Amino acid sequence: HTCVVLLRGEPVRGSPFSLYVEAGGAHAPRCGPAAPLADAVAGVEGSFVLVCRDQAGNRMRRGGVRIAAQLLCEASGLAQHGAVTDHGDGSIGVRYRPECAGPHAVHCWLVTPADHGGEPVCTPLGGSPYALHVNAGAVSAAASEAGGAGISRARAGEEARVIVRLRDAFRNAATLADGEHLVASLRLRPPGSSPARRGGASPQRRRPVVAPPPRRSVSAAAESDRAALEAAALAAGE
Repeated sequence: HTCVVLLRGEPVRGSPFSLYVEAGGAHAPRCGPAAPLADAVAGVEGSFVLVCRDQAGNRMRRGGVRIAAQLLCEASGLAQHGAVTDHGDGSIGVRYRPECAGPHAVHCWLVTPADHGGEPVCTPLGGSPYALHVNAGAVSAAASEAGGAGISRARAGEEARVIVRLRDAFRNAATLADGEHLVASLRLRPPGSSPARRGGASPQRRRPVVAPPPRRSVSAAAESDRAALEAAALAAGE
C-alpha cells in the first residue's frame, strides 16, 4: 500500500510512504479447505489443506493458528481424529486414514484459548462439516468369503452355484480392479479317499486291536485238573 501524508494540501517530507498491511487474526467462518475434498480409499492415507483468513477475508501469511479435525463415518458412527500440521504460512495440512467405506463428514474447528484460563473454545470453520466419500480398498483374499449350495454338494451334469463375497482388508464390500479375475477350480478326489478336513486337522489315529488270549473250554480244564489230582495221588502212594 501507499500512505500519503498531507499538510495544508502539501505532502510532508518522505510522503508517500510504503505501507504493508498484514492480515488480522484467523476468523473461523472465513477459513476452510483450499479445494473440495477428493475421494479417499479405505486403508490409504488421505489429506487436504485448510486456508486461514481474517474477518475481512484476507489470506493469512503466518502460522500459529490452532485447528482441530475429526473424521466421522455416517454409517457406523465411528470417529477418527485427523493429524494437523501447521505449515507456518497460514495454511494447515490435515491427514487421515479411514477404514470404513461410505460417506463421511469431516469436522474442522478453530481452537482459541478461553478467557481467564477456561476450556478452549472450538468454533466450526466455514462450511464445516465437509463431505468426504471413502471407497473400499483392494480386494483381500483373506477377508473374502465363499458360500452357496455348490460349495459342499453338487450333482453330475447339473450346474452348481458358488457365491463369493469380495471384501477388502477392513471387510468393506469390494470389487475387482481392472484386469483382476476370480478363478474357481474343481479337483477330483480319488475313489475311497476321505474328504479333506477343514482347519487342517489331522485324522485321529486308531489304536491297534490286540486279540485276547484263547480261552480253554470247560472240558479241557476239567481234564487238566483230573490229571493233576492223579499225579498227586501216585506221589503220595510212593
